[in-house]
Order: sequence, then structure tokens, then C-alpha cells
Amino acid sequence: MKSVSRRKAPNSANTRRKKNDGLGPIEAATWPNVIPSNLLDGRGRVRLQGYDVVDDLSRHYSESEIFFALLGGRFPTRRELEYLELAFAVAIVTLTPGHASIHGGKLARLTRARPAAIAGAAATIASDEAQRLAESVVDARPKKSLLLHLERSPRAFVAAETRTRSVRARNATQLLRGLLEFAGLEVSVNNVLQVVLRARLPVILAEVFYADAISFKDYPMRVPDYEYVGARS
Repeated sequence: MKSVSRRKAPNSANTRRKKNDGLGPIEAATWPNVIPSNLLDGRGRVRLQGYDVVDDLSRHYSESEIFFALLGGRFPTRRELEYLELAFAVAIVTLTPGHASIHGGKLARLTRARPAAIAGAAATIASDEAQRLAESVVDARPKKSLLLHLERSPRAFVAAETRTRSVRARNATQLLRGLLEFAGLEVSVNNVLQVVLRARLPVILAEVFYADAISFKDYPMRVPDYEYVGARS
């Protein structure tokens, strides 16, 4: 009796495996070819949240109003805008020349790094400082008396509270929390971090790049002071 050969049905898994031989999961998969965007629309005229950047936002809104809209999804009232700008002010007055972001940026300049590298070093450290401050602001519980003063006369109260360095350090987190609550913004780590960076980063970069040249001889290399600890030969 003549034997009949039988062909096996193709195994789809084996077929896919052979087709994708040598490819990793990223190369073998099918991916979207457009980077998603939530706020920035670059198709045609550039828009932010649907508003034309050149013909609308730049003509009718301040930078602070645009920033508020990017965080809050709407434009602020005049009162809310005042609280936001006071929050910017508190973030700036609590910044000192001894902050690591400024110190680190100037040290990067001493190495004759490219401007982009200097700015990147300062911005990276500033972001870490902003996150730590933001976490403290989120955890802060402002006193009722502070909130009452902020509600009645915010500008005068903030001016009085930020007049001395010790007061700035003690009350900054409560002030920022209260101001952002009155501004109508969600007090989250992401939002507070953006508020702090929006206020501080231009000041930090301006301070770092202010002088034409910095030399090791003229820079306080032992501030803050330190001591090498370890085995001595």
C-alpha cells in the first residue's frame, strides 16, 4: 500500500517566531508614529490648550496668566492671579546665593563647561530643591491666623512675613500652601514644583551667568566648609 505524506497545518506561533527572529519586542511590535500631546498643539499654527500663541496668548494674556491656565485649565481671576504672583515672590525671596543650584552652576562655570551644560547642572539641582520644597508645602497645614491674614490683605502680609531670613525659612511652606489654595490651584507636588521652578529658575540662571568669567582663585571653594575623612598613607 502506497504511503501518503501528510502536511502539518502551519503553527501561527511558530510562523510569527520565525518572522520576528532576531528582533526584540520593541522592534517586532507596531507603534503609533505620533508623539502624544496634552497641551501643546503643533499642527498648523502653534497653540496652547487651543489658544493661538502669537495672535491670542501673546497679545491678550500675561505670562503668569498663561502659566495659571496651563496648570489649572482656565484663566485666573484678578484675585487668583495676585495670589499666584505672590507665591512666585515667596519662592524667590526664599532663594539665597548659598543654594546648591546657584553654587553648583557657578562651579560648573569654573570647569569651562559649555553654557548648556552649566544651565543643565543648575536646573537639575534646582529641580531637586524644588521637589523637596514642594513635598514640604503639600504636607504643610497653615495656621488659621495665617489664612485669615492672607484673605484680608495678602500683599501686606506676605511683605511682612518675608522681611527677615529667619521668618522666610520658618513660614515659607505655610505661605506657599495658603497662597496656592487662595489662587484656586491644586496643591500637588507637581504643581508646586512647577510654581517654584517658574519663579526661581530665571533668577538662578541669571545669577550663574552674570559675571563674564569666574576663577578658582576668587571663588570661595570651601563654602560650605568640609573635611576629608579617610585612611592616610
